[in-house]
Amino acid sequence: MGQAFLQVREHEGTHLWMQRAVDANDPNQALDQDGALALVNRATAELMVGRFQDGERRLLEVLNLMGELGHSPAQLQAFAYPKAVALNQLLYAQSATAQWAAALATSEQLLLHRWQFLPADRTGLALALGNRGSILVKLGRFDEAQHLLEAALDESQGGGSSDAMASGAAEQMRSNLAQLLLARGQPQLALTQVQRAVARTQGGAQLNALRQQAEAQIALGDLHAAVSTLRVALKIVQTQPPLGEAWLRLQVLLAYAKTQLILGDLSEAAVWLDAADKEASAVPSNHHELGERWVLRASLLEQQGLRAEALQAIDQAGLVYAQQFPAQHPQRLGLLIRACGLGRACEALPESLASAQTPPSLTAAAALVLARYSLSKENGQAAQKYAEQALTAAHAAAQSLLQWQALYEFGRSQAALSRPTAAIFFGKLAVDQLQQARHNLSNLGVAADAQFLADKLQVYRQLASWLFDAGRLAEGLEILHLLKRQELDDYNERAQALLGAAPSLTEQEQSWREQLASATRLGEKNAAEILRLSRLQAASRINAAELARLAALQAEQADQAPKAAAMLGLQLTQIGQEGAEQRLKPLAQGGIWPADSRLTLPSDARTLHVYLMVEPNQVRAILVGRQGRKSLQVPIKVAELTRQIAELLDAVRQGRDERPHAQALHRVLGPLLDAPARTWGIRQLVLSLDGPLRYLPIGLLHDGQAFLIDRYTLAVATPADGALRRSAKALQADSAPLRVQAWGVTQALEGLPALPGVGEELCGIVKGPAQGLPVSLCDGVLSGRAAANAFFTETSWRSAAARSGDGGVVHIGTHFVLRPGNVARSWLLLGDGARLKLEQLRGWPLGSPRLLTLSACETALPSGSGSDGRELDGLTSTLLSSGAQQVVASLWRVEDRSTAGLMRQFYTALKQQPENAAAALQVAQRAALRAGAPASVWAAFTLSVPTAR
Repeated sequence: MGQAFLQVREHEGTHLWMQRAVDANDPNQALDQDGALALVNRATAELMVGRFQDGERRLLEVLNLMGELGHSPAQLQAFAYPKAVALNQLLYAQSATAQWAAALATSEQLLLHRWQFLPADRTGLALALGNRGSILVKLGRFDEAQHLLEAALDESQGGGSSDAMASGAAEQMRSNLAQLLLARGQPQLALTQVQRAVARTQGGAQLNALRQQAEAQIALGDLHAAVSTLRVALKIVQTQPPLGEAWLRLQVLLAYAKTQLILGDLSEAAVWLDAADKEASAVPSNHHELGERWVLRASLLEQQGLRAEALQAIDQAGLVYAQQFPAQHPQRLGLLIRACGLGRACEALPESLASAQTPPSLTAAAALVLARYSLSKENGQAAQKYAEQALTAAHAAAQSLLQWQALYEFGRSQAALSRPTAAIFFGKLAVDQLQQARHNLSNLGVAADAQFLADKLQVYRQLASWLFDAGRLAEGLEILHLLKRQELDDYNERAQALLGAAPSLTEQEQSWREQLASATRLGEKNAAEILRLSRLQAASRINAAELARLAALQAEQADQAPKAAAMLGLQLTQIGQEGAEQRLKPLAQGGIWPADSRLTLPSDARTLHVYLMVEPNQVRAILVGRQGRKSLQVPIKVAELTRQIAELLDAVRQGRDERPHAQALHRVLGPLLDAPARTWGIRQLVLSLDGPLRYLPIGLLHDGQAFLIDRYTLAVATPADGALRRSAKALQADSAPLRVQAWGVTQALEGLPALPGVGEELCGIVKGPAQGLPVSLCDGVLSGRAAANAFFTETSWRSAAARSGDGGVVHIGTHFVLRPGNVARSWLLLGDGARLKLEQLRGWPLGSPRLLTLSACETALPSGSGSDGRELDGLTSTLLSSGAQQVVASLWRVEDRSTAGLMRQFYTALKQQPENAAAALQVAQRAALRAGAPASVWAAFTLSVPTAR
């Protein structure tokens, strides 16, 4: 019974039954093998509940007893296995309490014992070799450790074990070896080993292997693979009873929370960080882990805008680290830097910049926050000085994370000093470096800072703003396109590695970049090797030879540092001066830009491309039409804009009068859209939306007399890979009569309500056979087929898509749940109850339909906390990239019978003008409006098209 409880990690049950086994022995009978095992198992139970000292004492007692009794060959052989188990458990107790010297001695004793008395048990020998190797790692004897772990792996692939607990030894050895390779900076070799361990283990052993696999994937820069791995691990963590040791489950939870912070999914990060805090209550106190949790919590709170709470979390981390590290330790200095970044205790940081003992990475980080602090005080000269220091140190540290931030802060200092041309140049370099850093997490190591690129999107917006202010329209729109791509990349969890092209440079900027590269080359000499060795040192994974090499390289770098800094400073000064001389006179508000051949103009004079960008304190609109190009701005804080949009949507969904809210928003956005469009005689607006504006149905804006949909056909532009590259066959199909394939769910499934009106909706669209509906033949608008409920499955959809050809229409009436955060949260309900995730639709074999309609989407209201509408772009971008030419989707779920009428009107209009879906949707919406339908019905639907490039 005790062994059974041990297998399922039920600690109290194990302790109870192991004690009963000891009590069942006759105290007057000589100790035999079973009695010795019972004593060892009782000690093991003590270890399982964290009573390491008691367990160690009991193990030493039973080892002494076996030593006293085991003299004859028969007795020695009888105690051979119990003694091996006792030594192994003693080794565990000593390792758990960090008695590494004692553990090393015990491991040697265990190996000698096994070689002498249990030579046939190769699996047990492998475990003993592996344990000794792990201890050598802790003692910094890495070459010996790797040799032993490789020998253990060879030995474990033998056979003949008498120890039931030793099963899976080969996988455990692979896991131990992978951990060493990771610590030694060899993630690809580690990944090779641990992938085999993942495939051949289960339960707690598999959980450990998955954790190591995710670490290797992050170190290799494959964040999407790491997230997928961690999700598999989370399923194991959430099993009942829980599998794996509590500390291991905790590490998985922390790793997942950290990856979600990197991706900017704050709500998901908060959920799993809370779960880690709960799990930690079951783990003995560990200062390193506790400090890491507080630092992650501070990062989360800071990104949520809760600065006071973030400072409190930093203080808690400081209390933990103060028990471990001296005042000048990098961990504690890092907390001081974070506090300054939140506006506190910046006065103490300049002293750290002057210290020769401060690592370059921390010097750069400190200088960065001081540059930001100086800018907040409107001190451009001080900001320039600190940004220059940050840039010098970032190159010495060879960290792209710090380099792009230093370039950006130097650009901001130039803008503060009225040098916009220089500011633009450094902003472009920052974005270029940022584009590379986003897809090369290996530069950050396996313990990537959870603040990685937390404010990255503001860099794109600020650079675009500088370019627009300087009248450089085409370059600004190029940056806006990159911004959109990077938002979608984060939403898709870096699955497609959307490494966009670097920002284009003028001839002058190319010359400046070459000058800067020559100046930074000296500062970067040996930096990569110093960084690698420094990480080994920080992780206590460095041997004596490497430590000596690191000291020599650091001394050489220190000697070169003044010269490198002087060269870089000279070039920065020269670029700043030349940039000041080449200052451009910005256009006045509403001024007309000259023609630019790099811009894609609308197809006709009555269409206007509108690019909206939400900045912290204003909304900017870039208008591109055949009549001209304009830049307009209206002042409004992003929080206020988000609030107004949320109030409008709330009124619509609750059936309250939405017009006061629609008119308030028109007063903000009307001058950017309606006024210039009327002046130029525009009939169609193609809008690129940003931030919370993506939640807003633009047609619902009201000027006091009419809705915007009364005046304009509307389309939303979304970046989509390959959507504009269509085959000649697909183009030819566009002229063929429209055919529709309609799918739907009418039944209640998966806790979601029934949609009885979907049957009416499908039959109102389709003229042709139907499956899964009360009627077998529908008399709708477009020729085609309908399939619902059990006939709407992943297999049937794939099969129909393969047969449908190009140029048709796909209509889907089912629940589509869209949630902020990441692609894994959004899914479409199929008729068999399966949930088809949005990430699965990426690369779905849609063919090349002229239109794809989703008529029952659900989105969350914008809240300003982790929701910025990128899930809406994510949906349409996925479908456009998969082959659809245009997508119609709802911003909220409309009552299904009302949807049926609107959709029939839409497809009737589309049949009459198949080349203009935007106009067809406008006809249907205006008809619903005239018929008295509430805004919750007609305003929900938007048409999305690929962004013109």
